[in-house]
Amino acid sequence: MWETEDLRTPSLVSQLSHPFTAHSEYFPSAALDALHRILADRRLAHYHREAVGAVVSIVHALGTKCVGFLGAILPRLMWLLRPGEDHGSRDADFKEYVFKRLGEVVSVARQHTRVYVSDILLLIREYWECGPQLLRPVL
Repeated sequence: MWETEDLRTPSLVSQLSHPFTAHSEYFPSAALDALHRILADRRLAHYHREAVGAVVSIVHALGTKCVGFLGAILPRLMWLLRPGEDHGSRDADFKEYVFKRLGEVVSVARQHTRVYVSDILLLIREYWECGPQLLRPVL
């Protein structure tokens, strides 16, 4: 799952039926595109925590309207948690933060995350030995 995830996906804005500022999904799409570019760039790792927080803030602001964006949001959050990914000296803190934020996205999107349950469970299984403090937000 996480080894094959490619972050170079088409822009969310380009996928809109009419990508103009009058479209209700234009601004969240543009913001998520910019944040995803930050998350995909290892050189910007010191901004990853803030970018994850901003993505989740957008999800909270959209509420149930975030469902259309889950295909772009959840794979990227799970990609950040993939085993072997190094986020510097505070790697465990960062992963705990991302797990917490992943739990928040799931709580907002609820049943619409069913498609991703198996991938989330794979991550939980991978980090099971790390202790409950890391996994508590998702469980």
